[in-house]
Amino acid sequence: MKKITFFLFVGLLSILISFQAVLAQTKDVTSPSEPENVIATAGDGQVTLRWDASVDKDTVSYKVYYGIESVTVDGGQYQFPIEAGNVLTYTVKNLKNGTTYYFAITALDAAGNESENYSYEASATPKGSTTSVDTVAPTVTSAIALTNTQVRVIFSESITLPADKPETAFSIEKSDTLEPLSVTKVEMDIEDIQGKTVLLTTAQQVAGASYILTLGIAVKDTAGNPIESGESDTASFTGVSSTTPQPTQPSSTDTVAPEIISADATSTTQAQITFSEPVVVNGSDNFQITEVDGSAVNLSVYSASLSDDKKTATLTTEEQVANTEYEIKVQNVSDLAGNLIADDYTSRARFVNEQAINSNSDTTPPEEVTNIITAIQNNAAKLSWTASLNSAGDLKNYVVYVSTDIGKTYDQGTILAPDSTSYELTLDPTMSYTFKISTRDTSGNESLGVTASSCLQCPSELPKTGPGGLIALSLLSGILGFAIVRKKFALKV
Repeated sequence: MKKITFFLFVGLLSILISFQAVLAQTKDVTSPSEPENVIATAGDGQVTLRWDASVDKDTVSYKVYYGIESVTVDGGQYQFPIEAGNVLTYTVKNLKNGTTYYFAITALDAAGNESENYSYEASATPKGSTTSVDTVAPTVTSAIALTNTQVRVIFSESITLPADKPETAFSIEKSDTLEPLSVTKVEMDIEDIQGKTVLLTTAQQVAGASYILTLGIAVKDTAGNPIESGESDTASFTGVSSTTPQPTQPSSTDTVAPEIISADATSTTQAQITFSEPVVVNGSDNFQITEVDGSAVNLSVYSASLSDDKKTATLTTEEQVANTEYEIKVQNVSDLAGNLIADDYTSRARFVNEQAINSNSDTTPPEEVTNIITAIQNNAAKLSWTASLNSAGDLKNYVVYVSTDIGKTYDQGTILAPDSTSYELTLDPTMSYTFKISTRDTSGNESLGVTASSCLQCPSELPKTGPGGLIALSLLSGILGFAIVRKKFALKV
């Protein structure tokens, strides 16, 4: 009898301990309040966020949500969630300059409860730094004989001459015989307030003769970058017989920047940009091509070359997608007088590759993704998958679609980079979701997609209290990972 009593006691004690453990696990179900006074400060390719601490003392960390679309309706979702940790400032990096991003913050407590509402939304637009260090060497843009003993040289930017014997930094030779033409005096052109023009006094030139001017590294820009040896440090001019200046308007009075006249695709991997006047182009970095559909997908530019008249730039690009409109952005391109292109050094034009439309023979999309896994954690669903085999090597994007009617209709889809193997989004716990992940190639072919479902339907009411109810709740939390996702409410400003 004593043994039976002992075992009954042990059994009741175990039940009591389990009850206390379950009670401890389910005790805190109150969500912390959302943070206030969120401030977003834009930088170069990044945005720094600051906010006031949650008033709830048991807050242990914060979560940052952001995307390129404002969330203004209840149940709306931001594209990207980030676990920021126990901080009151966080910098979101690797953002696209010129694109407006929208941000909101939530708080999490020690029990894993998250704010029911987003914070008030803040927005910012990253932009390139205007105080970056100048590391670009100056170049010679033109040289012209004003008289038979004077030559005007124009540079791409303001320059400085060596203090001691500046004439030794300039050498001139006849193109055919390499006979030197001595330079006896070098001075800045006082009429050029931009400091880009130099006047050379030379020995008497041969009228009609072609001369090559070469500069030395003693010539520098105002940031101290010396001119570089190569094509950029030379210019040609023709000798004249006149002893009075030529009746031409000095280039230093040209203050009008060039403009883009047109942009066209000349093949599936080339595009041409026509300018209003001759320009100076340093390379492919002067150009950026982006799809106009709002996906912010860039078309890589591999090289850039100028025509003989320097008015047309030919770009070599990656394969262009059929029937897709592109926007070309030009940066840091100047005319021969050194005027940078207008509109804060940025100009744009659009084109559609008609040849890609007509010559597109590729009708096969990349292979589907495999092994889709849907994981529910806290208030988010995380999708992960095994990448497409991509045997053709032309995979351009993955597209994630979301349906709330068992796959009858889907949203417009979210475009992901070709190296993506996961995606996380916030869901409404009262809804059931179907996800579809498709592949899209550079020719615009898209696969049928692979689907995965996730039922997040919460019970209409919690189990009743008491050992049985608490154990049931414990089992439910084990099944769902205790990640009952709340409906987020967007706080209107």
